[in-house]
Amino acid sequence: MQKISKILRGFVAFLFFLLIILSRNLLMAQTSYTSNVSNGDWDVAGSWTPAGVPGAADNVTILAGDTINIISNEQVDDIVINGVLNHFGKSLTVNGNYEINGLHQADENIFMNGVGQTIDGTGTIRMIGNKNFQINDDRTIL
Repeated sequence: MQKISKILRGFVAFLFFLLIILSRNLLMAQTSYTSNVSNGDWDVAGSWTPAGVPGAADNVTILAGDTINIISNEQVDDIVINGVLNHFGKSLTVNGNYEINGLHQADENIFMNGVGQTIDGTGTIRMIGNKNFQINDDRTIL
C-alpha cells in the first residue's frame, strides 16, 4: 500500500508540474493577426482577424490593399507588410522577423530587436524626417 501511495504522489506531482508548464505556455501564446480593413488603426480590435489588438508576442500580416495606422507606440514579434503600414509620431518595435512587400512609411523610429531574425522583402520603407530604422541585434538581411 505504501508503494502505491508513493506512486500516486509522484503522479500527482507530475500532473501539477505539467499543468504549470501548459498554463505558462497558454499565457505566453502567440496569436497571428491578419488585417481585415481597407483603412484601420492598429489598436482597434476590429481591424484584425481574429478580433483583438496585436501585442509584443504576436505575429502580424497586413494584406495587400489594406492600410494600418499606428497611433500609439507598438511592439510585435514577426510582421509581414504586403499592404501599407503608416506610423506618424509613434514608434514600432519588431522583435522577430520583418518582411516588407508593400509600403512602410514612418516619421518615427522603427526598432529591430532579436538575434538571428531576418529582414526580407521587395517593398519600400519610407522614413520621413530625421528618424531611424535601427537594427539593435544580429539580423540577416535577405
